[in-house]
Amino acid sequence: MFGHIFLYTIKQQLSEKSVVFWLIVFPIFMAVLFHAAFSNIQDETLETIPAAAVVTVQNSDFLTAAEQSGMFEITQTDAKTAQNLLDTGKVDVILNVGEDISLTVGTSGLNQSVAAVFADTYRQTVSTLGQISVMNPDALHGDALKNLTSDEELIHEESVSVNGDPFAVLYYALIAMSCFMAATISVSIIARLQANQSALAARINCAPPKKLKIFSANLLASFTMQCIYNYLLVLFIWKVLGVDFGKNLVPILGVVTAGCFAGITFGCIISVLTKFSEGMKSGILIAFTLTGCFFAGMMSTDVVYIVKTQMPWLEKINPISRISDSLYLLYYYGVNQQYYRNLIFLVVLGLVCILGTVAVLRVQRYQSVSGQMPEEDS
Repeated sequence: MFGHIFLYTIKQQLSEKSVVFWLIVFPIFMAVLFHAAFSNIQDETLETIPAAAVVTVQNSDFLTAAEQSGMFEITQTDAKTAQNLLDTGKVDVILNVGEDISLTVGTSGLNQSVAAVFADTYRQTVSTLGQISVMNPDALHGDALKNLTSDEELIHEESVSVNGDPFAVLYYALIAMSCFMAATISVSIIARLQANQSALAARINCAPPKKLKIFSANLLASFTMQCIYNYLLVLFIWKVLGVDFGKNLVPILGVVTAGCFAGITFGCIISVLTKFSEGMKSGILIAFTLTGCFFAGMMSTDVVYIVKTQMPWLEKINPISRISDSLYLLYYYGVNQQYYRNLIFLVVLGLVCILGTVAVLRVQRYQSVSGQMPEEDS
């Protein structure tokens, strides 16, 4: 009976045009769209960043550091003129140099992101030197200060196996979205087990097989198909579109599998805990997925930087960011501890969701199968 339900669920999903479109065709279409949009600008190189400096504290070390870095073409002016230069596109960023260092940007982009990283690095270096001067002033005497502020001995040239595609994070977020879109399948899985949802669900509740066996077969079939869909998506992006994923195919498929598991079980717990219609439940899950994709950087790569620096807690609780971050880590650093932490988070999230779903399904009781709301045992 379990095998029969398993195969029937697979056939049913393959016959549903909406499922095939949203879980197979749509992610591939988005991947092709990304490729068409960014393939011609992937070789973009960083040039000198035009910047306006508004100085309220003279002899600023920050302005000196910015000028000596060779990264900026600085025009020192007043605040009103600087804003006009920014509005007309003559500069990409305004450096506000005072007691505190801040940046003003008009749009997001590579130059703005680099300027933000430069400012953050300067602030961190100044803070570190300030703490050292209090705790151990002798460390700043002689050549010690030069050694502290120099990275000469820490940087060395090394060949890498990746091309450093700046837009790869968009594809990672797309794959993460596709994994978590499995949550929408869960709505129909749960609806078929709640007798007040449809006539089919009422008949299933009257059938001899236990509800948990039906749930397990449906869940396993849906999980299997979702994994296959996303394996094909990864291979399409990698082999057809030519996006470099490095040489870690097995770990990539591992995080995709964990992401699908987290997505489909998350959809189960949301569906079983809410009493909305199927359409409303699907809308909630799609909204959650798209919001998670936004913070994972699918709409803008700059969002990833903002989240990491301003809201690191959001990255830790966002499962879509966890999937995207794992792919990023594999691309640049290979398998490491953070990769395993992300993998464990996704698996634990999935297990918690599935245990919660089973617990709720076990206690649901119905007065009749004629459409009344379920009563739960106390």
